[in-house]
Amino acid sequence: MPILDDILQHRVLGREYKRGRLEGALKIIRMQIERRFGPLPDWADQSLRTMTVDELENLADRVFEVQSLELFLQ
Repeated sequence: MPILDDILQHRVLGREYKRGRLEGALKIIRMQIERRFGPLPDWADQSLRTMTVDELENLADRVFEVQSLELFLQ
């Protein structure tokens, strides 16, 4: 996709696009975790903040298959 490639390479737009994608993925996974396990503990929030978009999307795909938050975020 040439237009997306141009945006991603842009100094300002690329950075903002990537940050928005990360913030969106983080928001979705937090909502899913809270729905499944209840309020998000601090340790879990810190763990999520260190993840990439791809890692967060992978978690979002698995969140309803795991039995505990501890096992989910290992």
